[in-house]
Amino acid sequence: MSISDDILNLQTHVQILLCRISTLDSRISELEVENTALCTENISLRTENTSLKVEKIETEQFVGTKIGDRMVLFSKNSEVENQAIKLKIAHSGITKVLITDLETGTWDIECIDNKKQSIGIVKNSKNLLYFNAAKGTYVITKK
Repeated sequence: MSISDDILNLQTHVQILLCRISTLDSRISELEVENTALCTENISLRTENTSLKVEKIETEQFVGTKIGDRMVLFSKNSEVENQAIKLKIAHSGITKVLITDLETGTWDIECIDNKKQSIGIVKNSKNLLYFNAAKGTYVITKK
């Protein structure tokens, strides 16, 4: 895959992300990504509401952002992932989590801090997982 293919792939992901974010929260007005070949640096968001807390989220395989109570993660290498993911949710309320670039199939979402907060089995048919998570550390594994 060439750099131009990577950039096109990232642009497609960004367009999908913008549609999903704007559907979830109309306060997001623009997403800007610099250094698209690496897509792990210089991600900035502009919002109409400056009171929204914007955080960079990073795991071993994924990078993304958390805006208010919504989190979106992309594969760091732009490849479809099938390895276990460890994800910490620090927000005290419910966080809406969207993880892209995941192998299709069945995934198990377990909260290792509190088993009652585990989500359980989630089916993924479009390389995406979407779930609501309470505060805790989650292990997401392909079944």
